[in-house]
Amino acid sequence: PDKVKQSIKSNTRMILVETPSNPTMQITDIRKIAEIAHKYGIPLVVDNTFSSPYLQNPLDLGADVVFHSITKFINGHADVVGGVIVAKEENLYKQIRDMMVNFGCNMDPHQAYLVHRGVKTLSIRIEKAQENAAKIAQWLEKHPFVEWVKYPGLRSHPQHELAKKQMRGFGTMISFELKGGHNTGKAFMLVTRLLLFSTFSTHLLLRKMLSTHLICSQT
Repeated sequence: PDKVKQSIKSNTRMILVETPSNPTMQITDIRKIAEIAHKYGIPLVVDNTFSSPYLQNPLDLGADVVFHSITKFINGHADVVGGVIVAKEENLYKQIRDMMVNFGCNMDPHQAYLVHRGVKTLSIRIEKAQENAAKIAQWLEKHPFVEWVKYPGLRSHPQHELAKKQMRGFGTMISFELKGGHNTGKAFMLVTRLLLFSTFSTHLLLRKMLSTHLICSQT
């Protein structure tokens, strides 16, 4: 919170947080950041994708706008590209809706149908995936070749208590680092075989530093 307060300038128009963050799995105290944002008359926007509405509701914690990539948990079948924005105030909602209408960034009927189909099993999928994630995280934490594991459900996670306070579960995503650096990580990726079932469910293993987060700093 202190760093957020120090970063606010005269031209700051909103504060954007992602919690849990991808891929560092850091947890942001939504209530505290909301208090800071509103003190300065700035809206707080929260990317809630990694939690889904099933595990966390930022609007109830003080956020003004929440958005999700529904490509992931909400749809759940990896066959839709889309997003959803939810605003607390009606005036802000109308502004967002007008922009969507004017720019034509709405979802086509078939994709909307697929999302409607997928969201029906959101709770079942999240509960089971979360259960599995906890077991994997605990196993990794004890493994001699693992440097660290970041999962909010572990007591070793620096924001474990905060996650317990503002979330209804610890989620399904895990980050970990192997001992030995880049070469070990590359070797691990090459030899790993993911168990694939003949259903719509998928498994995903990424080296973020060489793919989606290539341009990011170590911090």
